[in-house]
Amino acid sequence: MTRLLLAFLTVWLSTNALCQTDSVFLNQNPEPILGKVLINYKKGKVNVKGRDSSPAAFPFTEIRKIGLANGAVYLNENLKSESHLLLLLVEGKFSLLFNENDKLFYVRRNDSLLVISQAHYKRALPLIFGKELTDAYYVTSNIGAEYTAKYLKRLTSYANSAGNSPQTIYTKTIDQFKVRASIGIYAGFGHNRTAFDVGEGDGVGNVVYKKTGYASGSTLPLGLSIDIAMAKRMSILVDAYGNNTSIENLNIGGFGAAEIIFPNYLIHPELYDRSLNLSELSYKTFQIDIAGSYSLMRPERSKIRPYLFGGPTIMRLRSAEMGLSTGYRETKDAPFSYVTGYVEIDRPAHMIGFNAGVGAQYDLHKRWTLRLSAKFVGGIYPKISHTKVSSRIENGTTMPDKTWNFRFNNLMGTYDQYVRNFSINGGLYFRL
Repeated sequence: MTRLLLAFLTVWLSTNALCQTDSVFLNQNPEPILGKVLINYKKGKVNVKGRDSSPAAFPFTEIRKIGLANGAVYLNENLKSESHLLLLLVEGKFSLLFNENDKLFYVRRNDSLLVISQAHYKRALPLIFGKELTDAYYVTSNIGAEYTAKYLKRLTSYANSAGNSPQTIYTKTIDQFKVRASIGIYAGFGHNRTAFDVGEGDGVGNVVYKKTGYASGSTLPLGLSIDIAMAKRMSILVDAYGNNTSIENLNIGGFGAAEIIFPNYLIHPELYDRSLNLSELSYKTFQIDIAGSYSLMRPERSKIRPYLFGGPTIMRLRSAEMGLSTGYRETKDAPFSYVTGYVEIDRPAHMIGFNAGVGAQYDLHKRWTLRLSAKFVGGIYPKISHTKVSSRIENGTTMPDKTWNFRFNNLMGTYDQYVRNFSINGGLYFRL
């Protein structure tokens, strides 16, 4: 029984190994060379690693046909006086072939090999198959012309069936799409909103963080963008740009209290407004938005293609300056005038957020594309620390500068900064 089992395994393994063997047919040799085939398009050679022989390499010019174990068949075709290996997709009166190196389709009709380029395939198909046949296929399938293996295989098969021609359809899938990269200028108009979580004592020695209101301002993002197309409808967008935001005429409270020089505040407390309000804000950021993009329409169907995108954002807060104001009035019935002191971060802060939006692109030319998008970016700079007080003071009161001390504010500890940005962006991209 054991011997029988071993014999069966030996036969099965030998048969299975044989089934996994590729075949190379040379022009001068009717017998195939068996082994593992590797096609090197760059060098124009086919490497064959035999089971019982050393590896060998054959130039395309010596090869007539290749049959792979997975069912794929390659034929040697002469294109512009050079030998090329084309993948056979449909064989019949009309044969469809594909060049994996330059991503072009070919149709063999009688003795003519006709190329189908992506730029002119809509005009080429009626000339190759006949307008009546392509129109009839559209009526039957309700599918417009596409530069895809799926569509062209079905059209070729339909043409062979219409002429009662015997045919063979190969099921081998192909890698038709070629990764492409485009680079462009990134520019737009943005509306920035920011708020803070600032610490406040609860009276028993604990610090409680409370969120302030939002401050808003406009900005003009400017930088570079890269679009890496991974498939017909999917790509990766990388936007790297800077933002400078300046906001004035604010009145957001909760930033602490100013210290007044002794004994003025004790004698006339009604003349002073010790609470510190955020009255000015300016900051500079550099950010990188990485997003996956999905086009809602195929490139061959429309020049205008809407798309959705979303992904992570990495943002660096390069500098930030906040103007904190407190008030003074000459009499208790007079209006307040204000003095503003400035605090700024002592070192850059970083955050990881997210971005998402919608956009549309329009192909101006084979290599030039125009993009327009609406984007939202959100995130939080966590626990910004090392805030320092600037020596700059803008005093609109009648009291001398030394009256005020801005060192006692809630930003001297750590605080969180919320970032919300809405922007309309555009760019002109060049395909590399």
